[in-house]
Amino acid sequence: YGAHEWQAYSEASEEEVLCIVLIETNQGVENVGDIAGIDGVDVIFFGPGDLSQEYGDGPGWHSARTRDAWGAVRAATEGLGTLLMTAAHPEVDSEAVYELVDDGADMIVYSADWVLFRKTLSAISRLKER
Repeated sequence: YGAHEWQAYSEASEEEVLCIVLIETNQGVENVGDIAGIDGVDVIFFGPGDLSQEYGDGPGWHSARTRDAWGAVRAATEGLGTLLMTAAHPEVDSEAVYELVDDGADMIVYSADWVLFRKTLSAISRLKER
């Protein structure tokens, strides 16, 4: 929105809808094959942060059960034509993103703005200490 003339944007936004379904509970993981098979579901977003909290592990990808669930989601959606999306959590760096892509992620939500902002300010404050 805002990068194009309004009329062109409004017409395209009605035609180019992307349905992203968030899987961040164990029940979602167990049913992801059925969910991904629903006509119109384009992307499965695997939420490692909330899932690891449900397991009582944490945080995010540090949980072995979360990693196992990611493998189950990947296997259940294979061949369905549904894209897999996830987040680099709690690591917010390029290495974590590359690892997830190598492990089957089609799309990555890199971070919340506040995480990047906090990391940048922390790096700046360390420079002042030198």
